[in-house]
Amino acid sequence: MKNISKTIIPGQKLLEALEKKKMNQKELAQRIGLTEKYVSHIINGTASITPDTAIKLEVIFNDEEYSAKEWNRLEREFRSELANKNYVEQLQKEEDIFLNKYKDCYEELVKIKAIQKTNNPQDKVLNLLNFFGVSSLTYVSKVKEAVFRSVKNPKIDKGALEGWLRVGEKEALKMNLPAYNKQKIKNNISKIKCMTRSPEDFEDKLKTICKECGIALVFTPYFKKTYINGATRWLGDNPLIQLNLRLNYSDTFWFTFFHELGHVLLHSKKIGKNDFNLKNEEDNNDFLEYTLPAETDTESRQQEADANFFASKTLIPPKEETRFKESGDFSDDALSSFAYYLGIDIGIVAGRLAYDGYLKYSDIAHLRTKLKFSDS
Repeated sequence: MKNISKTIIPGQKLLEALEKKKMNQKELAQRIGLTEKYVSHIINGTASITPDTAIKLEVIFNDEEYSAKEWNRLEREFRSELANKNYVEQLQKEEDIFLNKYKDCYEELVKIKAIQKTNNPQDKVLNLLNFFGVSSLTYVSKVKEAVFRSVKNPKIDKGALEGWLRVGEKEALKMNLPAYNKQKIKNNISKIKCMTRSPEDFEDKLKTICKECGIALVFTPYFKKTYINGATRWLGDNPLIQLNLRLNYSDTFWFTFFHELGHVLLHSKKIGKNDFNLKNEEDNNDFLEYTLPAETDTESRQQEADANFFASKTLIPPKEETRFKESGDFSDDALSSFAYYLGIDIGIVAGRLAYDGYLKYSDIAHLRTKLKFSDS
């Protein structure tokens, strides 16, 4: 084994002792009660000198220079230096992983002050390891194996997506949530719908209602190249709904919220862990999301359809939607009156009609409310 720093390798010291005593490895093995192979491993540094072996070496060599205390010191310093060397080598490997996958993620985390800014590559790796709570960046995807099993879109920056999700988890873990109460959140849906008409002060109220129902609602700034508007998963027995304002229109935000809430209400914890609402960058007008699990299995596609339908009918009941569409009057006044009747923001009605092809997005731009989080 090569020398490590200036630390003396115990095996080298043992060879010196053997030469002084005119003793070979085979004879030492016979005197100490170990196999010749094990003695060879000690000399090569691949096997440790145990405290018991150190005492035996002291007796055999009968020299203060080769006392048990000295053998134990050498072994301790050698193993510590070896561990440091291995750690430095591991950090170098981690730097490669960082550059290949987490460079943009780190920049996004610095932007929102979730991680410290630094120009030192090793410090970046250490900061990121601490942020994710893992000993190696290779473990991040394994920790999130369930939620990432369907990520296939080549456009998605998986490192940034993992970082975005971790921000939500860390925020949710700070909350002291009561037990999840399904009936209580259902009873509050009407109150939540009314918030769509108050874009200035809905944020804290919505978080409070969700928290009282045992749901962690987290608003996280959008991370570039994640193409994600929202995610739902479970932390223990409490659901976590994480949203951003990638497309900051009221209709997009509220449809996404109710879509995610639909997963919480309709589906099991297992399914909730797998849901991600994504939009292709080109489709920046519509408000129906594309969800990754839909690529892989029929059950997930059905659950996505269920969540979409839940959001759709909660915001605009099907019968009322049909009646309004049949009227043929899609003037601003008609839209305003219909939205007031439903108790929702006019932009949600306008967005639905545009998505269904009754209006052009360019014609309703003035009706679509833009949202902004208080901390953004």
